[in-house]
Amino acid sequence: MKKLYALSFLVLFLGFTAQAMEKKDLMEVEPTTQAPAQVPAQTIKVTTPDGSIDISKLTIQYIPYFAAMLRWNPNQNQIFLDSPVTLESLTLIVNILQEMYNNAPILKLDPQFFTKYSPADIPAQAKNIVENQFNVLNLPWVGWIVNYPAQKWAERSGTYQQRIVNLMNTADYLGLVWIINAASRIWLEKGYTLQDAQTQATVTDVIEYYLQKYYEKYSQEGPKYSEHVLLQVVTNEYSIADLIAFNMLPLHATNPPLNKLKIGGIWFSIKRPGSLTSVAGINLIPEHIRQNIEYLDLSDNYIASLPSHAFAGLPNLVQLNLSRNNISSIEPGAFAGLPNLVQLNLSRNNISSIEPGAFTGLPKVKRINLGHNNISKIDYTIFRNLPNLKELDLRDNPLSEQDIARLRAWLATVMI
Repeated sequence: MKKLYALSFLVLFLGFTAQAMEKKDLMEVEPTTQAPAQVPAQTIKVTTPDGSIDISKLTIQYIPYFAAMLRWNPNQNQIFLDSPVTLESLTLIVNILQEMYNNAPILKLDPQFFTKYSPADIPAQAKNIVENQFNVLNLPWVGWIVNYPAQKWAERSGTYQQRIVNLMNTADYLGLVWIINAASRIWLEKGYTLQDAQTQATVTDVIEYYLQKYYEKYSQEGPKYSEHVLLQVVTNEYSIADLIAFNMLPLHATNPPLNKLKIGGIWFSIKRPGSLTSVAGINLIPEHIRQNIEYLDLSDNYIASLPSHAFAGLPNLVQLNLSRNNISSIEPGAFAGLPNLVQLNLSRNNISSIEPGAFTGLPKVKRINLGHNNISKIDYTIFRNLPNLKELDLRDNPLSEQDIARLRAWLATVMI
């Protein structure tokens, strides 16, 4: 009997020992009992007055209004929007952004294009993408009836104007100016008027502001062209990147009769009357051409600004003509990377001030023409690092006598 008890005790003891060892092993390999880390949501729910949509965080980053909100609250997973934003126009914007950043033609040539530039730098591609998304938009009340192009239904039903207006209002709310500009050009191309916009818009000042500049351009260019050509000039805006992506670069002429400089390289002239609005994409010009360009003529266009290193990649450029544009902004280092530039023509623009560093990187420049601008004050020190500068033209600028005196004292050859 005692042996039986002893055996039972031994079995029980061994059972407890095995259970304890098993528990010890489990404690060593099992994770701690604290709650697992939450995986951040990949989408954000955006609610408008008439519905809601889930937008990926990647797309959200392309929308200035949303991106700013997330900088303040990175864990935010829902956003509420007020009028005039509509669900349809917000959905349309999401589709536009996805096509732009995934399928824009320029990405085939330069997959990293948007690390240096924005959609505003490819206005022709932006307009095509916005218009394409309009045309493929399915109207909810006819999509199930018949497979008919959405644009035709929209124009027949009178909703096309309203869709453009809603898109512009929503894009303005979200800070997407490049979409507004594209929609404005589509509006004008359709033959719609400013009065049509005022009738359709819920926020008329937004529509009027953006459309007005194109109507002003229309009236300014009017005397130069026939009605058909005029419409093309006003509604078709391009950057150099657009021209390259669409294979529209002009033919270049070799060894032009430029006797004064006696240059023997490539003469490259891009003149699309009133249509070239940005120099973005110069680096995409084929290298065998770009490396040999000595004369670049971009005059008589609508270029508004010159970003830093705008002309980098043109090491043999001797003459650069940017006269008769709308240039109002020149960023520091705009002409960096032009070691052989001799002549720079910036006359007849809208330049009112020049930032320090605007003319850095021009060791050989001899002539700078800033005539016929709106420069009212100038610090001559911006020209200090130009050892070969011989001629500075500032005629027809509202400069003070004091500024003129300082410049004359510093540069005896200045032409005032």
